[in-house]
Amino acid sequence: MSIRYKFKSENIFSQILFDGIYISVADIKKEIYKQRKLGRSENVDLMISNASNNEKYIEDDCLVPKNTSVIVMRVPSANPSGKTKKFIKNYSQEVPQAAPINTTKTFAPVSTNLLTMKGTEEDKIFAMMMQSTLDYQTYQIQPQNNNFSVPPSTYICRKCHIPGHFIRNCTLVLKQTYRYDPKAPRKESKKMTGIPMSMRNKTESNQQVYSKEVESFQITKNLFCSICKDIFRNPVTMPCCKTIYCNECAVIKLLESDDSNCPKCDEKFIFPGMLDDDNEMKKIVEKSQKANGSSFIKYNNASTRSVA
Repeated sequence: MSIRYKFKSENIFSQILFDGIYISVADIKKEIYKQRKLGRSENVDLMISNASNNEKYIEDDCLVPKNTSVIVMRVPSANPSGKTKKFIKNYSQEVPQAAPINTTKTFAPVSTNLLTMKGTEEDKIFAMMMQSTLDYQTYQIQPQNNNFSVPPSTYICRKCHIPGHFIRNCTLVLKQTYRYDPKAPRKESKKMTGIPMSMRNKTESNQQVYSKEVESFQITKNLFCSICKDIFRNPVTMPCCKTIYCNECAVIKLLESDDSNCPKCDEKFIFPGMLDDDNEMKKIVEKSQKANGSSFIKYNNASTRSVA
């Protein structure tokens, strides 16, 4: 006959063979120790329970019928050895009780001389411990409140040059508002540091420089080919409408059209040999490039050359 057993953490049952139709719990534990080669411990015991109905076999003389499946668990022994009983009994007596903390003691000042200090040895040790940790104590430092309502007599407002008030309370500052919102007070800009007041100069608008830039840009824009959107290169004049193009752009447009049509007026049968070189425009382009190189380069880089 046999029964099956397994530990709670296992998935496969093992088998115990015996004679008869019953086996005691003590014999089951003995066979488990023998099969698993477990070391005997007086403080650890095996708990046997039925796998189907979770019935626990607490007593060692309980009989388990054949063909039963049981689950084994390791639990603390209910009957520890004599040494264990003695240890449990005397444990509370061996643990020293914590001494009560005296909260009425005051910290010794930093300048206290421990050699000449009067008191018991315990008080001196306590003072020494407190002094050794003073450098590592943290304090809640409150920020200083310097927002005085009345400034010192030597303070002069930089906005109105009148003493008696701070610049944040100056009437000139409070009167300044934004154009888009007259009710919103304008906040003063961040204070400049590193530059003396005598050396600060008011900057003027660069509107004149910008207007010159726009004017030169408009003049230079007339020197660009309408096909490739780039500066004229070897400019030529169409014989029909006197439109100026780059030599390469005009030839490509004429060859791409079916009847050699002019790109401007669509005149037919305009062949590349009929184009006239425009030397005057070529000189103007070279002169403009030297005199107005910045605007020319800016426009030239912004455009993309495409003949199609």
